[in-house]
Amino acid sequence: MPKNIAATVNKDGTIQMTYSGFSGKTCLAEAEKLAKQLAKLGVDLDVQKVVPTTEMNATSTLTKATVHA
Repeated sequence: MPKNIAATVNKDGTIQMTYSGFSGKTCLAEAEKLAKQLAKLGVDLDVQKVVPTTEMNATSTLTKATVHA
């Protein structure tokens, strides 16, 4: 199964990230890696909750993603 990360920006400004194709908790490590890369670009993430959906999927809801110019 290919690995995929999808981001959905909701009308209220929150962002929902869905990680699929990752084995076990490796999606959490990938989420941390992505957050570090975004921080280098000036994007700060405030993760509000992580919802495991199945062994191969997880969803994170970010209520704030701040971009620093």
